[in-house]
Amino acid sequence: MTLLRIFLPPLQKEIAASGNSAKQPVIIEMTAKADVAEAKAEAADDALSQRKAVIGALTETATESQTPLLDVLKKYEKQGKAKNVESFYIVNAIAAELSGSLIKQISHRTDVKSVRLNKELHQDQPIVSPKEKTDKSGIEWGISAIGAPRVWDELKIDGKGVTVGIIDSGTNYKHPAIATQFNAYDKDYGLFGVDRSYKDFVTTDRAELTDPSHDHGTHVAGTIVGKAGSKNQIGVAPGAKYVAARAIGTGAGDEADMLRAAEWIMKPGGRAENAPRVVNNSWGGDSEKSDWFAPIVTRWREAGIFPVFAAGNTNDYPADGSIANPGNLPGVFSVAACDRAGKLADFSRVGPSPFSKQQVKPDICAPGVNVRSALAGGGYAAWSGTSMAAPHVTGTVALMLQANPKLTVEQIEQILRSTAIGATDLRYPKSPNMGYGYGNLNAYDAVRKAKALKDGKQQDDTLTITGRVLQKGSDREDPTIEPIWPKLAFAGQAIKLAAKVADDTALTSVKAYYRNGKAGAFAELPMRQLTGTARKGNYEANIPASAISAKQVQVKIVAKDFAGKEVGAAKVHTIEVKPGIRPGEYANDFEDNVDGWQFSGSSAAGPVAGDWNWSSPAQPNEPAPIGKKLIGTRAGTAPQRGRSIHTPQCRHWIYPGCAVKNRHWPMTNT
Repeated sequence: MTLLRIFLPPLQKEIAASGNSAKQPVIIEMTAKADVAEAKAEAADDALSQRKAVIGALTETATESQTPLLDVLKKYEKQGKAKNVESFYIVNAIAAELSGSLIKQISHRTDVKSVRLNKELHQDQPIVSPKEKTDKSGIEWGISAIGAPRVWDELKIDGKGVTVGIIDSGTNYKHPAIATQFNAYDKDYGLFGVDRSYKDFVTTDRAELTDPSHDHGTHVAGTIVGKAGSKNQIGVAPGAKYVAARAIGTGAGDEADMLRAAEWIMKPGGRAENAPRVVNNSWGGDSEKSDWFAPIVTRWREAGIFPVFAAGNTNDYPADGSIANPGNLPGVFSVAACDRAGKLADFSRVGPSPFSKQQVKPDICAPGVNVRSALAGGGYAAWSGTSMAAPHVTGTVALMLQANPKLTVEQIEQILRSTAIGATDLRYPKSPNMGYGYGNLNAYDAVRKAKALKDGKQQDDTLTITGRVLQKGSDREDPTIEPIWPKLAFAGQAIKLAAKVADDTALTSVKAYYRNGKAGAFAELPMRQLTGTARKGNYEANIPASAISAKQVQVKIVAKDFAGKEVGAAKVHTIEVKPGIRPGEYANDFEDNVDGWQFSGSSAAGPVAGDWNWSSPAQPNEPAPIGKKLIGTRAGTAPQRGRSIHTPQCRHWIYPGCAVKNRHWPMTNT
């Protein structure tokens, strides 16, 4: 293993500039990975048991894999070459301040994946609106715009029984608009067990709760849960409770602070029972392609915690792809800002994400211009920013979870997207798009849909269509799916999924979903139509080899028709993934599949010309007894071709003499 492979460039520059004796704040990521899927599969199905299983698996792996290195670092602490050594489990990593020479030494260890600089993080500074009315009166405009008052009045839902999380610059939990919603507040005893509901992880300063450095987090909390009497309603879910972690000091924090806060969110006060169901993150960095926070997002999702992120602000024209990191990560739910007219704010950063040009980012747009909320000093102010927009989504999720406590992270995501009100402008003429995402937040319909899912009722969606009726009729039948599952899959190879899908009217989407193991979130994989019409066709998708990391992969194919009828979500199929073939256990006559055999020369657009192919015998001297299908060179009109052929991996290094044998014959011209 070379130094350059695991050294990130900023750290190299710092060591070169400061010398080997100077200490650098670093994050050391270990190579060992926890088998979270297996842990969840062995645990009970309830949310708390699943969360505890995730935490247990992560903690066990971190303890076992980090102990040898921690012992070494403790020795160097005594020598003055290391200090502030700290272990984490949410990411299998160690934070420390190490000398340049020690960094170089540990980077050669086989149990170390990477060593990177403990970088600074910043919150987006809001745009203050001094002329905006900020007195304590009425329902704030953004709350009304998303339909939250209708949820309170008609559905009798205000977030009661749901805990939300906030990672920000600190929160004055004694502010009258958010005091009783603080998770440590008890109506009989006042504040009780504050350390289980609030934690300050910033080491550079210890500001008082009323200090202006706490304004940002207090403003965010107010938009999620704020209410002080019937005439001052600034929060989406005033019945919900919140816990908060301070990870950003006066304008900045660092990666280690954020790791502490993210880990604490999993079990505030050391108890998984205290964890929130949704966490608001109104902070971010530049529009870089950095996946440093991706493992944390994955762990939150696995633990049933929905991650909401601000899309980020800019003082310049929001260029394509400017969406801030971590808000540009595939696993987060990122929020853009809109004004009173529902139009995208001129400061709101836009997609696409550098991780996927096809995935819609941001996910949704919410009120973020002149949003009145609480300040740490006890007053109120109208601020603008995506930091103000994200809390509207977090509050909406709290309402949804009261309506249906069993909602999964994936269901919350789908409901928010499907109920959003499509939004367009001159720059983004079609919806969904990379500015507004799937549209403007619609809390009322989102909560109704969540409740309908719990009650087992189909949500009534209203859709207005203009045009001319060509033929009278109705969509009476559900879509049908005939999946063609691979019988075998091998490590290091992509898994091909195929299906015949049909509907009596029209198909609007066909998607595949997959996950490693038997637990955890499913990843979405759009299926490409190879042949057919809008009513029926043959569809195909490939699970990338790089995405397969378990002994089993679970998959499902979901189809949706014109009337919104969806099938396939509950039909999960398990595919065994083998490391290779062993003597005596593998045979294939190629009659119905070529699983594990790869034809090079193919492309994403379809087969290309080549010699090897899977087909039916086409020449008179090809022996009929072999069957109806075979692999051969120019064996007929082929559905799959290649210039070369790769057999399934034979594990000869484990089983000496292992070889793949085949029947073959030459073709002679007469």
